[in-house]
Amino acid sequence: ALLLGLGDAQRQTGDAAYRGTLLAAAHLADDIDAVDLLVWATLRNSRGFVSSIGQIDRERVEMITRALDRLGNDDSPDRARLLALLCLERTYDSDPAGRLELAIEAVEMARRTADRAALVDAIRLCHGAIARPATLELRREWTSEAAEIADDNLSPSARLSTQSNRMQAALEAGDLATMRNAFSIYAAEVERTGQPYQQWALAFYRAMRSVLEGDPATTEEAANDALTLGMTSGQPDALAYYGAQLTNVRWMQGRAHELVPLLEQAVEDNPGLPAFRAGLVWAKSYDDTDNEVSTLLDVEVSSNFAMSEDSQWLMGHVLWAEATARCRHRPAAVALYQILRPWHAQIVTTYITVNGNVAHFLGLLAHVLNHNDEADRWFAEALTCHERMEAPYFVALTQTAWAALLIERNQPGDTEEARALIDAALPVATERGYGYVERDARELLERMG
Repeated sequence: ALLLGLGDAQRQTGDAAYRGTLLAAAHLADDIDAVDLLVWATLRNSRGFVSSIGQIDRERVEMITRALDRLGNDDSPDRARLLALLCLERTYDSDPAGRLELAIEAVEMARRTADRAALVDAIRLCHGAIARPATLELRREWTSEAAEIADDNLSPSARLSTQSNRMQAALEAGDLATMRNAFSIYAAEVERTGQPYQQWALAFYRAMRSVLEGDPATTEEAANDALTLGMTSGQPDALAYYGAQLTNVRWMQGRAHELVPLLEQAVEDNPGLPAFRAGLVWAKSYDDTDNEVSTLLDVEVSSNFAMSEDSQWLMGHVLWAEATARCRHRPAAVALYQILRPWHAQIVTTYITVNGNVAHFLGLLAHVLNHNDEADRWFAEALTCHERMEAPYFVALTQTAWAALLIERNQPGDTEEARALIDAALPVATERGYGYVERDARELLERMG
């Protein structure tokens, strides 16, 4: 019990030793048949989201499984929590269907117990583990319910996690008002509680929000703050989070090609994250002097862009889609168009990065395939979404890509519409430092004469 209290205090004060302390407490509790202490130590040994991005903490999974075995099969609030925690720690196990089954079992068990706190815990712990396009509506329903319950005198950690999840799902759905409201509540709660790992999360959320607001300098500053907070509080994936957010910054600045060495190292260091592999192909596509991107895409086409279905699945595929558009790789465009089409209305986010609306990338792919009228409709949909989200970078990005399509299609009125789009995008890109957008817009103007 003393170890449990120490580990809990270490976690709340940002001491990474909490993991080992709580594992030791759980093992001792198991040895002396103190099942209640075993369960409590296991449940407290979590930062509220997956232990480390791209990896499975095998020792934690084993301890959760042991706690479930010792607790028995009867419905209980703590068994529901343990099932949800197991789902969370299996985020990168390449079994999305199994994780969803676990999540549903945990939530339904919590409902049967009529324990409102357990229901909130089950929902908030499962959210990231089942995050993929097909589960968005379920997650929006669950997170709204959990946030409403958590506001009713539950613990600060419950309120924090539920608002975090509510913000994430709202962003995916393009619901700006709900996203802002959830972020505001989350930020106020973090400032009130002051826990180091939550301060780190708030910093990387601020960086993510700044991408949406189209401010590269503020995004980089917030990402740097997040890196410092993450390293000092012992977050094992702080550097990976920083690398992902730096990718967003350099994309906006027109410097993605500079990231190739960093992404090559990230691919080597994070074999469990194919999204970094997609990011490397994407970054190379901006400076493909050796025609390497086409060869890399051939490899991905042969596996139909195989990637585990997790919160990074959609982002990985749109990075491949942009690389495909840049080198006009038709086989890749055919495959990716079919993969991405069902999710056209969603915003691409890993909860660390933001990449815009899926319809934008469908427009790029349709353009490669000479489905110009379809591309026209996709770009219209994307622009409407980006304007609704008040996202100036993504608005300018879509305006420029749409103008390129119209110039190539060259139907009556297309040239005039293309010029209007460029005239809207270029001043914003120039003022805010959107390097690639500015370059592409100026090249299009030269083509038009």
